[in-house]
Amino acid sequence: MKIKGFLVLFLLVIIIIFFLFVLKTGKHQQLPGDIESFSEMRYKLTKTNMTTLERLITSYIANKGQTPNSLQDLQGLYVISAARVDAWGTAIRYERISDDSFRLISAGKDRVFNTEDDIALED
Repeated sequence: MKIKGFLVLFLLVIIIIFFLFVLKTGKHQQLPGDIESFSEMRYKLTKTNMTTLERLITSYIANKGQTPNSLQDLQGLYVISAARVDAWGTAIRYERISDDSFRLISAGKDRVFNTEDDIALED
């Protein structure tokens, strides 16, 4: 029993020392900046995926003379699996506007379409 008590006490001391270290070094203040950087990286990854899709669709237009009806039309010609989702795991929405015009939309970080944080790319 004495060993268990000693281990519990030792663990508590280690935890207290860790928290004092974090408070003293200010590492806890870095967290909001890290979260903001991570969000920015997700935004950039989503834009990259959307640009990749835009290029594939533009190539499809050059080959077929019109925009695809859906992203499924690209599957036989191009490998697009990774670019079809945004950085939050939501499928990027494709909207055919005309024979030579289209729009790509990411639902953004809230994962809900038609909200303020949506990311759109129109060609």
